[in-house]
Amino acid sequence: MTRRPALRTGGLSEGLMIPIWISREGPIPIREQIATQLILGVMSRDLAPGERLPSIRALARKLSIHPNTVSTIYQDLESRGWLENRRGSGVYVRAVPAFKRAADELLARYISAARAEGLGPGEIRAAVEHALSTNRPTCILVVDPDPDLREIMEAEIRLAGLQVRSSATATDCDGAIVAVIPARERLLDSLPAGTESVVLRLSSVAKSLRGQTRPSSETIMAVASRSAVLRERCRSVLIAAGVAEDALTIVNSGHEGWQDRVLAADLQIADLVTAGRLPKSPKVRTFRVLAESSIDDLAAAVAKG
Repeated sequence: MTRRPALRTGGLSEGLMIPIWISREGPIPIREQIATQLILGVMSRDLAPGERLPSIRALARKLSIHPNTVSTIYQDLESRGWLENRRGSGVYVRAVPAFKRAADELLARYISAARAEGLGPGEIRAAVEHALSTNRPTCILVVDPDPDLREIMEAEIRLAGLQVRSSATATDCDGAIVAVIPARERLLDSLPAGTESVVLRLSSVAKSLRGQTRPSSETIMAVASRSAVLRERCRSVLIAAGVAEDALTIVNSGHEGWQDRVLAADLQIADLVTAGRLPKSPKVRTFRVLAESSIDDLAAAVAKG
């Protein structure tokens, strides 16, 4: 019989507005479990830009882990650009993306040059508003180097009735709103001036698990996707939430015979593209990559055109 690992729940502590699950008996290190959930919290905006995280000691006490573990996690996420350590104040979700700083600097240079040419505030404002109102994009360009993840995000956006295409780079972005996930914000740094861009929010893991009935320890679950990123993140979160590793079947839906492995499971979790290739069944749970609110924002941005 499958033995369920011990489950410890934290969260809602000193500003941390997401639950943190950790499994002490699973194969994934506790540091990786917590880091993954914090990253997903930032990407889904459950942890808002500028939000203060619990102190190292507070989070360590809440989760009953060593403070050095929390310190290592915070330092790692800071070096990867997810968090920022404000000396004497604490650790915060990174507030201003690099591409926004670059846009602000570009706009400041334009205003300075326009003033040097003798343009007044009204003329500068009119020029900016004219530039923003002309040639409004009607298509969305999803940019990501992972072709499998691009296909899934493109399918989710198209399902909402929006015109969308995808690319590994943003070089061909004419007439499109460029959309990236938070982990790919640096791809926006090289966009031509005036290109409209959107940082997509990911589906909230905490919200998707809220109200769900915990599967029994005998339940075999299959996670299926062509995206290695999605497979690993689902595995990490499920194990942290208390699902035993030997109750999980992780399936690459790009491999031959993958359907047989998935259909043999009691519960099947798949991305939108993969779910569409499975027989319709109440056993199939579709995992959405993008938050519904983020797709609504895309629709609103296109509608302005």
